[in-house]
Amino acid sequence: MKQRISKRLIGYFTGTLLLFAVVIGAVFAVLFTQTMEQHNRDDLQKRAEMIADTLAGFLQGQTFSSGHGEHGQGGYGAFLNMVDTIAMGEVWMVDQSGSLITGHDQVVPALPPDGEVLVENAWQGDVTFSTSFSETLGSQTVTVCVPVWGQSGDVIAAVLLHAPAQGMQQARQAGLWILLLSTAVAALLSVPAAILLSRRFTKPIRQIGVTTKKLASGEYEEKTHVHSQDEIGQLARDVDALAQKLQAAREQQERLEKERQAFYTDVSHELRTPVTVMRGSLEALRDGKVEKEGDIQAYYDRLIAETAYMQHMVNDLLDFSRMKNPDYQLDMQRLNLPDVLSDAVRSMRRVADKKQMTITLQNPYPLLAVTGSYEKVRQLFLILLDYAVKFSPPHSQVDVSLQPDGDAYQVRVQDHGPGIDEKDLPHIFERFYREKSGQNAGGTGIGLAIAYQIAQRHGFVLSAESRKGEGACFICRVQPDEKDDQPMEKEPEA
Repeated sequence: MKQRISKRLIGYFTGTLLLFAVVIGAVFAVLFTQTMEQHNRDDLQKRAEMIADTLAGFLQGQTFSSGHGEHGQGGYGAFLNMVDTIAMGEVWMVDQSGSLITGHDQVVPALPPDGEVLVENAWQGDVTFSTSFSETLGSQTVTVCVPVWGQSGDVIAAVLLHAPAQGMQQARQAGLWILLLSTAVAALLSVPAAILLSRRFTKPIRQIGVTTKKLASGEYEEKTHVHSQDEIGQLARDVDALAQKLQAAREQQERLEKERQAFYTDVSHELRTPVTVMRGSLEALRDGKVEKEGDIQAYYDRLIAETAYMQHMVNDLLDFSRMKNPDYQLDMQRLNLPDVLSDAVRSMRRVADKKQMTITLQNPYPLLAVTGSYEKVRQLFLILLDYAVKFSPPHSQVDVSLQPDGDAYQVRVQDHGPGIDEKDLPHIFERFYREKSGQNAGGTGIGLAIAYQIAQRHGFVLSAESRKGEGACFICRVQPDEKDDQPMEKEPEA
């Protein structure tokens, strides 16, 4: 079963080579036979024409008639008898009166009908061949009839040269036997050649099969090591590419699994504290350990605060989970970036007023088209502004600006707070990472991570700069759209 392809290929290759040998042999046999016949006829004609040229000298000025002596009429029988020996065939001559002259004593019957046609053609100056004298001469022969030309340019006689066909047949048979032997040798050689070809053809297929089995068992680093420039090579390259993708998928799955485990650990850790506080407060209220009205109200306030914190965290976790999911589709439209930024600044000014802070906006560009989700881009700016307001002291200022950056633009959110510690700066966009400061009380540690995911989903580059004691600056680098001829989503009216 495993060797079925190899056996079929051996059969195909062997059959093809044998068929090729048979076809070539048949064509060669036909061409060889035709060539041999043509060669023998040319040789026979050449000998007959030489005899005719020799006879022409004897015949000039002679008158032929039947009955001129023995051994053929007019004494030409002896000459023809000698020519028979030299020409390796039997020579006849027909004179102008139609008499047949031979070099033998026996009586020659009349010319066969086909022979008369040969003589008639010779009188017309043509050279013709025939095998119709075989029955007359008692053996298989080939006859050529050539004219004998006189000095005046007319035909004075016709010469018939009879050559035995046995020698021609033997030569033809010898050639065919050689051809048959060559075909047999080619057939014998075709079997190992077919085996070699089939093995060379199936070897890369076996290698690909071994690789696919290893891939099925999870060995994604395995390669086929097939480098041929054909369809099998392309298949091998596709299998190698599949192995790379499977390896990448497994690494991604392992990474996601680690992130999921870390996520569960972080969530359980973050929820443990508020749940513990809420349980302790409820148990104290249930057991009557808190009796003063002011203390009871403080406990209720604490429970409400912890509940709000948990609700905020759950909402942030759901939002972060959606942004991390590659299947989550955003409502992408063409936006006017200054409108989105102005909307976010206007909303955050209400929060800044509680700390008696001001938010300034420097935007010299009334129109700057980008592609994105209005809601998510606005959320991105709100998170950055919320961070700046939260970590800025009262009566301070947050500066927001939109400025060019090469072929792109920067949205900069600069606060004047204590800044971000150097050791914290590389980690501020990580999930659940929080500064250990009083300004971050009540924070979930997910906001900047959500902002970072929103920026990635829109092709923005989000970064931060800070020096301790000099405030922090968030920078969002945005690549504008090239086409400005399509409608953009407008800023919602207040």
